[in-house]
Amino acid sequence: MKIPDKISFKIFLVTTGFLVGLCAYFVFGRNNSQPASGVMTKDDLQKIESIKNYIQSISISFAKDVKTLAIEENLPSWGCGPSSYALAQIINKKFFNNQLIVDALYDNEPYEIVERFGLVQFQDGKEQTTGDHAWVEVFVKNKLIFIDPTIAQYGKGTGIAFETFDLGDPNIKDILKTKYGVIDVRISLLVRKVMNNIPINQLPYPGMTIDPNYLNYFKRVFDLRNTVSIGHEPEGWEKWVSILESKYD
Repeated sequence: MKIPDKISFKIFLVTTGFLVGLCAYFVFGRNNSQPASGVMTKDDLQKIESIKNYIQSISISFAKDVKTLAIEENLPSWGCGPSSYALAQIINKKFFNNQLIVDALYDNEPYEIVERFGLVQFQDGKEQTTGDHAWVEVFVKNKLIFIDPTIAQYGKGTGIAFETFDLGDPNIKDILKTKYGVIDVRISLLVRKVMNNIPINQLPYPGMTIDPNYLNYFKRVFDLRNTVSIGHEPEGWEKWVSILESKYD
């Protein structure tokens, strides 16, 4: 598989009754995530503030760098997968002494760094389009930090998106969708739904499906997600990740 196939995340997801499906899904909440055990300390709060300050300090330059990489690789998107993975590793090194494993699963541990694989809505000319997307979530006990290094390509700001939430807040999904167009749908569940021929109006994600023409692409995204979920860097991301890590190390 060529590198552009691995890091270009602008293949579209087509749905039937899309808005209905989204509205129905938001009712279910955010995977019922509950705060990890442990009381927030002054050090925890300082860590969150330090991460925020660091992200703000590199926000514009990081976004420019991933845009430049995309142009150099002749990609139609900013490589949300490897860009998010690189930023997750940078955060791990700078703020957690590389003690965490960047993966794709939240395991209810006090401190975690997760790369999420979901969807994003954006304007493509005069049409509203939905495509696959990746971002970073950092968990510090009962706080969730949302960090999206490539959302600016869709006209949502000029740099890295940063939001802090209370873990378990039922409004997280609505805020991310309204403010950034990010749809916190699990690619793994959606792909399995299509592969198992589950009717479109049934769970998971009633009203949502994948255009059969793009199913193989989404299967590859699913494979990337699975590689990250076991704590490994996907093949083909090495150059992209290395460039970003070396600059922001």
